[in-house]
Amino acid sequence: MSVFAIILALLIEQWRPLADRKAYMALLARWANWLEAMFNAGESRHGTIAWALAAAPLVLGAAVAYHLLLWMPVFALAFNVLVLYLTLGFRQFSHYFTGIRSPFAARTWIARARCSEPGAANLPSIAARRR
Repeated sequence: MSVFAIILALLIEQWRPLADRKAYMALLARWANWLEAMFNAGESRHGTIAWALAAAPLVLGAAVAYHLLLWMPVFALAFNVLVLYLTLGFRQFSHYFTGIRSPFAARTWIARARCSEPGAANLPSIAARRR
């Protein structure tokens, strides 16, 4: 059922991507800043404690909610899909990737077009130009 929840969450993300995560991220940033202010004393165990305090309530809350919803498996699946939909957000990075990839793809296309022109075999190679 969890694989099915992942597939459903990814399909929903493709169909209707979550537009704005700024409010959600701002809340998490405030929580992380507070934890850092309270627990950052320069030792690694303080970071471990802060991480546990940040993650434990969310994980325990999700686990309790899931187990309460298990009496009706459809609700448990819907809860899994909702949590995955809110946390995956893999499309939020694809726009940056496309912005980086597109110029490279266009340049490659131009280079291929130049090589396929008539008389391209007579063009000097890059190694010959460097000499």
